[in-house]
Amino acid sequence: MLPDDALLQELLHLQQLVLLALEHLRHGNARPLRDDLGHFLVRNFGGHQLARVALAAQALLKSGQKGTLAKKALDYLTEKKDAFGNWQSTQATILSLKAFLLSFTKGTNSDTSGTVVVSVDGKAVDRVQITKDNNDLLHLVDLKAYTHEGAHQVGLSFAGKGSMQYQIVGRYYVPWVKRAPAADPLSIDVSYDRTTLAQNETATAKVRVTNNTPATAKMIMVDLGIPPGFEPSGEDFAALLDESRNKNGGKLEKYTITAKQVILYFDGLNARQRLDFSFKLRAKFPVRAQAFSSRVYEYYNPTVENKTKPVEMTVVAK
Repeated sequence: MLPDDALLQELLHLQQLVLLALEHLRHGNARPLRDDLGHFLVRNFGGHQLARVALAAQALLKSGQKGTLAKKALDYLTEKKDAFGNWQSTQATILSLKAFLLSFTKGTNSDTSGTVVVSVDGKAVDRVQITKDNNDLLHLVDLKAYTHEGAHQVGLSFAGKGSMQYQIVGRYYVPWVKRAPAADPLSIDVSYDRTTLAQNETATAKVRVTNNTPATAKMIMVDLGIPPGFEPSGEDFAALLDESRNKNGGKLEKYTITAKQVILYFDGLNARQRLDFSFKLRAKFPVRAQAFSSRVYEYYNPTVENKTKPVEMTVVAK
């Protein structure tokens, strides 16, 4: 929902405060907040800083004024988008996407056209033609063929009219390192009673989720990785849903079973609360594979998370 007219007018009257907020966020909160700026942010926005900037961008774009300031907000949001195309929380993601959609109808990007040249180590490797018909679409250039081992310099140049946002995402793998459970605000541990079994036999997974902080953790998500070729028992999760119905903390609100994981939605965990449960998995096919990593995180702040190391499972034919 876009800001109402009253909030819009207030934002326009306090444009300098919005600009200061962007500069404050860009410098990693190193600069002290002015009293009136802090009051402005908390009173009008609240919540996550990305949602604040996205809401300010919408207001500025809707007004049709101060395009430079709106572009600063959009540039900041572009920088903060993660590799999955999200902005940390559901609210921030929705508000950011709405801001970008507005920028193509009310901002300076609506008539952008030209050519983007992508280069690696000084050599052009791809060109993307931008027109008024496709300037609101995502254009993806895969550079893995040019960026193997070692350091590389990726360059982008744009010749044409208007301006565009861009993002460069790198993906790499590192060895798993076991961390102490108390090292993170939330921790999860998943163990199996056996990792080698015959086809159609079952294994039992034991799960322990812990809130390691002295404060309540609200809206907790648990993603349980399912090994390829295994089928989790839906009855076990239905029983957990029923058993926790009257709990205050550790109450399972609902669950979703997919091919790769079971997603559990908990109301939260009380201070220092530990949640233990188990579920069975049936081996459907002969296979040797790793279980997908399991994860616990806060729904509204996914950066507060903990993951498990994948476990290798072996199923032999009967």
